[in-house]
Amino acid sequence: MIALLMCMFTALASPSTPLAELRDQADRVVIGEVLTTRTQREDHNAYTVATVRVWETLRGSADPIVEVRLLGAMLQDQDLTVYGQAKLYTGLEVLLFLQGDQVVSMGAGAFVLLGERAYRSGNPRMAPDPRTVGHHAESLYVSHEVDAVRAALQ
Repeated sequence: MIALLMCMFTALASPSTPLAELRDQADRVVIGEVLTTRTQREDHNAYTVATVRVWETLRGSADPIVEVRLLGAMLQDQDLTVYGQAKLYTGLEVLLFLQGDQVVSMGAGAFVLLGERAYRSGNPRMAPDPRTVGHHAESLYVSHEVDAVRAALQ
């Protein structure tokens, strides 16, 4: 029973949303670099807030800096990370599909850029940066040409 529930949860949290669906859900799509992250606490929730320097706005308002709120955080006394949520680390170059100040479909709307390709892990347990797996990135990560993303947004 537990194994069945874990499989169902993995399927629900796995970032396998098609590009067209991400496009339809997003009111803003940006390419940029994660400058910093911080923890923000509210009444019953904790968020990781990533500050992103925007290099290119593909959809939505063109602001030079956006703050992205990710549900979950690593607190000093508690790990409140959310399985399947995007992981945005300082220094990563990213492509983000946003709705308001949040990534659409949790981890599915956040990609790491390597050259002209945007990657995201198909497994929420894997590192967000495909460089961590060397030449296995193509088999372990979902990827799109950045120009194909631009074209899909037109």
